[in-house]
Amino acid sequence: MRKAEVLVEGLLHPNEVAQFTALCRDTPADDFKGEWLRVRTHVARVAEAGRDHPEVDVRSAKRIAKVLDELMRDVYSYNDEQRALLRGAIEYFILVGDEENDLSSMGFDDDAMVTNMVAKALGRQDIQVHLD
Repeated sequence: MRKAEVLVEGLLHPNEVAQFTALCRDTPADDFKGEWLRVRTHVARVAEAGRDHPEVDVRSAKRIAKVLDELMRDVYSYNDEQRALLRGAIEYFILVGDEENDLSSMGFDDDAMVTNMVAKALGRQDIQVHLD
């Protein structure tokens, strides 16, 4: 999906661009019904890891999840391309072993960038992830 590539090109490492692009796939709106649970389950896993490893950025994970949840509320108003971008952002966030391991101190920087770019592409500049 070329739009996905253009969105994150120059912001992410080339491997991350390829990874995000591969995760952007056609998804019917109804298929997003259970995605909030997957996002929250990932945040719970991050929080659990954060109890043993204080360098894990649980706060950023929660902020990203909040934006993704908000974007999913409007899923029926998105076209096919927009839903594919949202699918990519969700999958990228849930993916622990991306370019920046989510369980490291800077693990969510790339996830936040992807989420913010997708929010803008969906016309939701009003919701962005702000990291410390």
